[in-house]
Amino acid sequence: MFPGIIYRKFFFRGKFKNQFEHGNVLERFLWNILTSVLCIFSFGILIYYFTDIYEYKLFKTLEYKDIYNLFNDLSKNTFPKKLENIDGLKLFVQVFAFLYLYSALLGYLSFFLVTRFKLDRRFSFFRFNNHWEYFANVNSSNFKKLKLFKSYATYIDILISNKEGKDLYRGRLHEIIYDKDNKIEHIGSVT
Repeated sequence: MFPGIIYRKFFFRGKFKNQFEHGNVLERFLWNILTSVLCIFSFGILIYYFTDIYEYKLFKTLEYKDIYNLFNDLSKNTFPKKLENIDGLKLFVQVFAFLYLYSALLGYLSFFLVTRFKLDRRFSFFRFNNHWEYFANVNSSNFKKLKLFKSYATYIDILISNKEGKDLYRGRLHEIIYDKDNKIEHIGSVT
């Protein structure tokens, strides 16, 4: 299992959780590989930083030759010799558990940084696919004269067609619920 899947699952959450499954299979697969490589690379740098700079071994018996032999055996389609004893298996499980926990924390932290510092509103690369969120929510980049600590609301007008005719509803926007294709499924408003 790729750590990129865990990273993306923790990155796309809340209002943006439907974006985890957005795109075709090849696109999602490539994003999972890219985020997996980034997670593994940064995890390796973190382990190197702790062992060489602080001289603290997070994994007591983990060495480079063990990782090399593990991947070499897997590439030859043979069972890794390191996993034949219980200590090697415990180390393998411990490393992957830490890697997956690290990927989850990195995804959570990335989402927090992108939304907290509004990087998704400033840079199109970080923008989520739920474009209605950007239209419906008040933010300081749209209105320069917003006052600090004052509560603002978005009012909406919805025209609904039914058998009797058309009805116009007005209310304060409370929540927008999306379907899996990021189209509006339901609008919650307070009148």
